[in-house]
Amino acid sequence: MDVTNSYDVMDRVTKTVIPGRTLEFFDSFPGNVPADSVLVSYDSLGNVLSMANRNAVITRSYYETGNLRSGRVVPVENRALADSTGYAYDGAGRLRRVMWQSGDSVVYRYTQAGGMASTKRTPDQPARMSWASYATGLT
Repeated sequence: MDVTNSYDVMDRVTKTVIPGRTLEFFDSFPGNVPADSVLVSYDSLGNVLSMANRNAVITRSYYETGNLRSGRVVPVENRALADSTGYAYDGAGRLRRVMWQSGDSVVYRYTQAGGMASTKRTPDQPARMSWASYATGLT
């Protein structure tokens, strides 16, 4: 199966299409979107502002430093399942806290040298994390 990407003038992917699918419409997204397409929009710094496909719309906001401020996932089929995530950083730009709409959060502590010292999940539970998701910037 051939996947087709469309790019903007800065060579960023703006649309991915998997052929052989029918068209579906988003209630809150303008225009017709192929069922198995992903539409991506960016800010002037190249940060991803939104991603949309037939299943969900993901939006992101950023601090002036370029660090991720928040992310929101809204499922197309059941908007009641929408979830938001907030991010806080220290003066060195290191991730200090990730906060979910549920009230849960993970706090990151660093050594003097800048290495990861510990993580703590609140409510008070051991933090489980996937380093791969942080490394790729996925939320």
